[in-house]
Amino acid sequence: MRRRRQPAGFEKWAWRITLVGSVWSCVGVFLEYYTQWAKPNTLLDIAFLVSIPGLLVILSGSTMLGIALLRNGLRPRTPAWLLALTIPLVVAILQVTSMGSAALPIMFAFGIFGRRIANESTYATVVPRTAAAIR
Repeated sequence: MRRRRQPAGFEKWAWRITLVGSVWSCVGVFLEYYTQWAKPNTLLDIAFLVSIPGLLVILSGSTMLGIALLRNGLRPRTPAWLLALTIPLVVAILQVTSMGSAALPIMFAFGIFGRRIANESTYATVVPRTAAAIR
């Protein structure tokens, strides 16, 4: 999605922060999963301390990205609103469910982005063949 949009300015930096936060969060989840069976829980505590800054970076980066996408007129607007409202949505989600569900607004937003890309590429490959067959 980033490559297709060719962002500039604030949106470019928002994408960078979001990508760094995503990678950091993945590393944190990986460490938490594979250190939970260690006999001294020190490794799990360290993994948790590594993942907390990643969560903060991805939350702030996603919020900035959503705001940038809204400012630059992304259509459809649903993924941009999900990203822009990431922090309030995460606070609401954490009141009723586990910490693992905090990533849901970000996952749904990028799922909508992915579906949009898939539909565009399907449409681009089908339409020229159909148009050529009609002519």
